[in-house]
Amino acid sequence: QWLKDTTTLNLTMNLIMGAVHPDSYNAGAQALRNLRQEMKPEDAKWACLWASVATAVAIVSNGTSPPHFDSKGDVKQFDALTNLGSDHVRLGFPDLGGSFHYHGGSVVLFSGKLFKHEVKDWVVGERVGYAYFMRAEVQKQFRKRPVDWARIPKSVPLPSKSKT
Repeated sequence: QWLKDTTTLNLTMNLIMGAVHPDSYNAGAQALRNLRQEMKPEDAKWACLWASVATAVAIVSNGTSPPHFDSKGDVKQFDALTNLGSDHVRLGFPDLGGSFHYHGGSVVLFSGKLFKHEVKDWVVGERVGYAYFMRAEVQKQFRKRPVDWARIPKSVPLPSKSKT
């Protein structure tokens, strides 16, 4: 039931990933298609219910996250974190010497393998955090080409100068 209940959230996160890091989105979508084709028929129903291009998701309910790097990700791919709760949470990046407001409903994308990150305790409200990951070993098994760094495509048109 949980897979069905999170379909809208997963599709929203897919759209964000597709806009911010198209190569990562395409890698996840290709890996998911290949997985569905190669799996045993009795396992196929679960893969068909998985609506995310991410290869893993972690759910944190009213918990904190100590400073850490992601151990199983790919440095060129982004984690996609969303806070579905309190507006009083901060997402910290200790090595960068800063933290950011992590409001309820916000989404933050960054390389969790490249940047140490944490969520400390907060004072007010409830929180559920979803952290979407791209596991390198899953993509290597179900996709042939490695993911490249995120960048703006050369085909994006630049605004023309106005003559007014």
